[in-house]
Amino acid sequence: MKVEFSENNSGGGWWLSRAQYEAMFAAGWHYETSDYDIEKGYDDGVPYGWRHNTVGEFDTLRNAVEAFELATGEDFFAQGCPCCGVPFSMSSDNDYVSGNSVVSDVRRPW
Repeated sequence: MKVEFSENNSGGGWWLSRAQYEAMFAAGWHYETSDYDIEKGYDDGVPYGWRHNTVGEFDTLRNAVEAFELATGEDFFAQGCPCCGVPFSMSSDNDYVSGNSVVSDVRRPW
């Protein structure tokens, strides 16, 4: 199934570096260019589009989360900050998962 990854901006800063996105791409994720990205000319550093238009094909959201964590070294279920929310989320046609999907920092939804 197609899984869409999104990164949330926190206090004006992003969570992932270009190297982490490159590691995601090497692990099977890819970037889907949007008209918005083209219109805004997002192409410097880690393009804005990568943060909201990175997709991958996975059997389950769990597999997508595990691939993300292995590639980036980040905790997908990190809580982020109270003002800006969780750093990461993923969705498919029928499912959604983020740091809000956990009851506490030490428990995952599966």
